[in-house]
Amino acid sequence: MKMAVVKAEVEYCFKELIASLTIAYPILISLSLSMIAGLTDMIVLGRFSTVSLSAAVVGNSVFIIFATAINGLIRGMVPLYFQSEDAAGKHRVIRSGAQLALFSGVVGCLLLQLHGVALTFLNLPADIAFAASRYLDVLALGLVPLSLSMLVTNLFVVTKNTKPLLKISALSFAVNALSTVVLVYGWLGFAPMGEQGAAIGTVIGYVFALAFGYRLCGAGLFNFQAGKDALRVERKMLRRIILIGAPISASVIAKFAAMSVLAMIAAYSGADSAAAFGILNSIASIAFIFAIAYGQAQMSRVGAVIDVQAEPRRWFIAFLFNGVVVMSSLIAVVYLISDKLVYFYTPDSRVAELALEIVPLMLLACLFDGVQASAGIVLTAFKDTFFSFVSLLISYFVICIPMVLVWGNVQGEGIVFDLFLSMTVGLFVLSILQVARLYYVSTYGRNTLIANRPKQSCAA
Repeated sequence: MKMAVVKAEVEYCFKELIASLTIAYPILISLSLSMIAGLTDMIVLGRFSTVSLSAAVVGNSVFIIFATAINGLIRGMVPLYFQSEDAAGKHRVIRSGAQLALFSGVVGCLLLQLHGVALTFLNLPADIAFAASRYLDVLALGLVPLSLSMLVTNLFVVTKNTKPLLKISALSFAVNALSTVVLVYGWLGFAPMGEQGAAIGTVIGYVFALAFGYRLCGAGLFNFQAGKDALRVERKMLRRIILIGAPISASVIAKFAAMSVLAMIAAYSGADSAAAFGILNSIASIAFIFAIAYGQAQMSRVGAVIDVQAEPRRWFIAFLFNGVVVMSSLIAVVYLISDKLVYFYTPDSRVAELALEIVPLMLLACLFDGVQASAGIVLTAFKDTFFSFVSLLISYFVICIPMVLVWGNVQGEGIVFDLFLSMTVGLFVLSILQVARLYYVSTYGRNTLIANRPKQSCAA
């Protein structure tokens, strides 16, 4: 009897995993192509000019904060879309989300025009600061089409129709890469544009992604009525989206701030420590996109499939088990090729050896980070985002940073180990908080049964 129960649970977990991966793999490939697009820009500019490469690195570090914060804000529409009872209600959510995306993109673009303040704070050399300013002047314009294309991407995710993301990401990557090479080196007969050419190529890629994405999803999600009342603003709906999305944006900004503090601590100990810390974080970001894809797939299923919430405890166990399996499998692969990955980033044997010593600890931190990220994304479907924000603040600013400052070897090479040890402890606590919150909300919370289903009481 027990074996039969175990077999049934294993089969349930396997079916859940297959259903999630079917939705997740286009998201994963799309995110991977976005990362490769950034790497392509770096490779092209690295062969053009060291100053241009440095400018792009600095400019992207500023731009990514705005882009991810806006995406977090737009994600506030996800649970409201799930909860809409009919096509008219879903249209209201989409319209309000589009208005918020456009407004956020315009405001972000205007704020990025003040990038001189950030560049002054970074105290960069004059030539790099000038080139970074030229780069951001152009790249800032891309926030508007990028914000709207983020809306389209979220619509594909919530409708569980993620395969078109493959076409969008692949073609926009090709357009971006081709236009970047042509503009940077001036292959059409005009003067080489350097970092400005790379920024224009990126913006062209964003515009193409928006236009092509709208064409693929527009027929199914937008109608004639959408064109008639596109400018109709519903303050209540906008307020609800912002209340859900604002903590997500705040979490993104807080995490970037925390990672910047940790990077500065590493830099204080020397160039080798800073380089090793940067390489390990870059490898960790590769693993992180798997957690994002898995979390978004689970979020779309939780919001749209009744069976998932029929037995919340059973679903929760399958979610957690499958998430750990996915991340553990990925971590095992990364560990096996870690030496090749590290030496891909640097030929300096001293930096590489320092990084390789920390790889096992970094991968353990990745496991906890992946679990908490997936749980946090699924919590979005339950309109529960503020708890994740508070948990992140506790993890980084109450545990991680104080821990490394008090017990870390701040002025020695051992700081890289201390940094990842403190991050591992902080992310472990964060994963416990996120997983416990998801269990409570999915089983006993007020939003246990989302979409159009009646709420479930604790007694039930």
